Amino acid sequence: AWLTYFWRRAKVHCIEEDIAEDRLQFWISRSGQTPTSHDAVDVDRGLFELRKLGIEQQLWEASRKEIDHPSAASLSSNNDPENSL
Repeated sequence: AWLTYFWRRAKVHCIEEDIAEDRLQFWISRSGQTPTSHDAVDVDRGLFELRKLGIEQQLWEASRKEIDHPSAASLSSNNDPENSL
C-alpha cells in the first residue's frame, strides 16, 4: 500500500514522470493478488528504488512548496469578500 501511495503522489506532483505511471500501475495490480513469498523481495526492491531516486525527499519538497506558496485559486477565494461572510 505504501508503494502505491508514494507512486500516486509522485505522479500527481510530476516527480519521475517517465516511470511514475508504470510503477503506480504495477503496485495497483499487485495489491489485488494473493501474497506470495516473492512479494517481500519485490517490496524491498520497490522501497530501495524510492530511496535511490529520492522520491520521498522530492515529495516532501513539493508539499512544502504547496504550503509556502498556495495556488492562485485558493488565494483568490480567501480574498473574496463573499467567502468571509
